[in-house]
Order: sequence, then structure tokens, then C-alpha cells
Amino acid sequence: MSSSPLSLDIHQYLDEYEAWGLIQRALFVARSNERVRPQAVAIALKELKSKTYDFELYKSIRDEFASSVSELEAEDTAWIESVTYNRKQRLDALISNLKSYKMNLIRESIRMGQLDLARFFLDIGQFENALRAFAKVREYCVAPEQMAYLSLDLMRVSLYLENYSHVLAFGSRAKSTMETAPEIKSAVYAYCGLAHMCLGEYKHALDNFMHVNSDLKECILTKADHATYMSLCCMACFTAEELKCTLNDLDQAAKFAEIDPLLKQCMQAMNTRRYSHMRDILNSNLPLYSIDPFLAPQLPTIMPLIHQNVIMQFLFPYSDIQLKRISEETSIPVAEVDNCLTKLMENGLLDLQLDSMNKTVHRRGKLTEEERTHEMEDLVSEALLTAKILHLQAAATRAGVRATENPTLIP
Repeated sequence: MSSSPLSLDIHQYLDEYEAWGLIQRALFVARSNERVRPQAVAIALKELKSKTYDFELYKSIRDEFASSVSELEAEDTAWIESVTYNRKQRLDALISNLKSYKMNLIRESIRMGQLDLARFFLDIGQFENALRAFAKVREYCVAPEQMAYLSLDLMRVSLYLENYSHVLAFGSRAKSTMETAPEIKSAVYAYCGLAHMCLGEYKHALDNFMHVNSDLKECILTKADHATYMSLCCMACFTAEELKCTLNDLDQAAKFAEIDPLLKQCMQAMNTRRYSHMRDILNSNLPLYSIDPFLAPQLPTIMPLIHQNVIMQFLFPYSDIQLKRISEETSIPVAEVDNCLTKLMENGLLDLQLDSMNKTVHRRGKLTEEERTHEMEDLVSEALLTAKILHLQAAATRAGVRATENPTLIP
């Protein structure tokens, strides 16, 4: 993907993140896109020096990119020496304080001392040690709110380690205590959705993403990331009816409209059977998706699922149709159409017969002419109703009006 064009201000893109969330994304961008590699490496090194004490990673980054980034900054030996000295001093002080708290048997002091130690390990990039230190904090938590925030910390560290099963386990604990800390609800559900997505469980990911509110503000993912992940999971998992209901739900539709109108257009195009337009939007966003460390590995899986969903919707009113016609209407190459149809039949999602010689697909159990006419009439009526609803939603958004119930449409 390194050769894909990327018309993006990399500084503006990465400024949305901070600390390890920014560093890990910057390094992923540097490794996946050669054109913006120098800027991404420089941003990673700057954040590393200003927000962490991980001089080992600093040296590793310089070694990794020394041959491919000509304007790489000179090694900051003064910073390395300062960090080396301060790290040792800080660690000795934290261990000494924790021992003192344990001797005095002050439970809250022990909890805070253990938290400080865990955050220190996080600052120096030792995520495994940080995870173990955070886990020990549980022994000294006395309130559900403390457990909720601790579970969120454990989820973050597990994401840094790419241990998604741990993210989900700690997420379950956070959800059970979330009533005492409602302000972390969006973060917990966002991280659970992210973990499910990274495991290829897009339906479960979508279930969690749907619970995320507009107050999401995290160092690992942004509101725009959430909108992107949720939109792609919708198009990969939802049936035509489910997608229509989501777009007609004013609260859910607002999430897409407020964050990324282009993605909402993409979903509307899919819902109204304008598949070529939908694919054009997705293709224009692919370079951006390819530099997302969580989404990029999922593209070979989630994009074919979206294509399968598109083909299932497209075939609905047809009993016989050529693969070339499907390809022309959906902008999906004929070979990929053939592959998608084969997978849909193997998974029992469509009852079809493929004529490889004539490149035609036949639907088994053909409908009568009258039944097909009724299906087409229903399809047209639904499309017209959806268009009216979308028009009213757009007018309400422009006027700054937020409806509280479904509008009554006059046919």
C-alpha cells in the first residue's frame, strides 16, 4: 500500500492523537507509506521525546529508518543520558514509596503507589510490566468506580500490546461497573468494538460501536475513526432492511452526519442501490484506510464482505442475469463477482446456479411474473420513502432542527 496516493496533511491527521496512540500510528504510517515517511518518523520521535522515557524505542526507530530517511535528526545523546538517569531515580523512588505504603498498611496509599508504578512502566514503553502492575491495583480497589477506571486503563494497555482478547475481558469488567462512572461508557464500548473488529468479528464490533456517544475523546481513536469503523461494519454486516432502519434512525444517522458526511453518503448510496457511487467513495478513501493500524489489516476481509452484501442486494429482483451486468452496475470486477457469488453459495446465503460457460447466474426457485412485479413495486416504494426521509433529514440538519420522532410523510 506504500505506493497509494495519499492527499493528506499528515501533521493534521496525527495531531488528533497523543502519546502512545500517536506514536504507534505515526510508526505505522512511516512503515506503510513511503511518501510521508520522513514527516511521520519526525512526528513519532518528537512525541516520544516529549511524552515518554522510552530511549530504547528512540534508538530502535533511528536504526530502522536511518537508511530510508535522509533528513533523520541526529541522535539526541543529551536526552538519552538525562532519561537514563531520571528513569532509574524515578523507579527507585516509586518502589521505595510503595514499600513504605505497604508497611503502613494504608490501602488507598498502596493503590495510588501501585498506580504510579504502572503508569511509570507505561511511560517507558514496558507494556507487559505496566499490564502486570495495573492488574495488581485491583487488590486495593474499594469502590466500583475505581474498578471501572482501572479496567479502562487495562484495556488501553492491552490495545498497545495488540492483545484483543484481554481488551474484551477487561471490557466486560468495565461494563459491569460502568454505572458508577458513566463518563467512560463511550471509551469502553469503542475499545470493545475495536477489539472485535481487529478479531474479524464485525457484527459484534458493530453492536459495541452503536453504544458510543458523541462525547468520545480518547488517545487511541477519534470520533472520525469510530464513524469509519462503524460505517464499514454496517455495510459489511447489515441487510438492506437493517441498513435502511439505521439510516432512518435520527439518532444513529446524526452520528454519521455530524462526523463524516461522506461516509453517510456512501451508506445512502448502498441503501438506494447506487453501488457505483458507493464504490467510488470507498475507493477514494482507501489510501486513508491503508494507514490506519487497526483498519488496514482488516481491508482484505471487510471489503469483500461489503462486495458480497452489495451483490446480495443487487440480485434481489432478478431471476437470471449476466455477471458482466452485475459488474457494470456495482463497479466490482467480473472475477471478483464470480468469487463473491461462489462464497455466498458455499455459505448458504444464496440459492443460485452459476453458468460458467455463459457467465450467467440463475436464481433457483424462480418467482412468477406477478410475484416479481410485486417485489419490484415494493422495492420502488421503499426507495421513494427512503429518499423522502433523507430529504427531510437533510433539510432539518440545514435548519438546525433536531426531530424527536419519525416524521409523517405525505405520499
